[in-house]
Amino acid sequence: MTNTPNDSSPDHDLAEEADLELYAARGEKPPRARTYVLRIDDERYRVNALSITGRGIADLANKPSEAYAIEQITRGKPARTICPDQKVDLTAAGIERFVTRPGVTFTVDQEECHAPTPTLSVREVLSDYAKVDPNLTTLVELRGDEQVKHPDLNEGLTLRQCERFVVFHNTPTTVS
Repeated sequence: MTNTPNDSSPDHDLAEEADLELYAARGEKPPRARTYVLRIDDERYRVNALSITGRGIADLANKPSEAYAIEQITRGKPARTICPDQKVDLTAAGIERFVTRPGVTFTVDQEECHAPTPTLSVREVLSDYAKVDPNLTTLVELRGDEQVKHPDLNEGLTLRQCERFVVFHNTPTTVS
């Protein structure tokens, strides 16, 4: 990436280079810099920008963002998935590295799931990932404000990174 750090501060206020992994190991916040060194899997990359998207991280690692999930490893915190269009602030404290995982990461009822392949049936998503009885539930895809029901258990889905689903229960609920 060859974006120039963009904001109102003069260039002379920027450090030449900041290695994210070294700053995280010292427990320090990296300074604003012309270049950030970040590790993706076992390789180191230089980025001339203050932020990068999940897709940009996948591109640096030469991995297609549709087929690989990106995880951010931050010191003292659990790994977190970075969506393809999500920006990562490289000046944030604690970022150690990034890891690519083959497959697709998605959520069902706000629980993160990871599948080795993006192609699953509605039945597989409900039974294997949501851990519910597919005969008693309906999978619903969330697309912004829109909800798309998937009532056919045999329907094949091609999941996208960070796609969101909820489960509707088909049984009546009692009101007390």
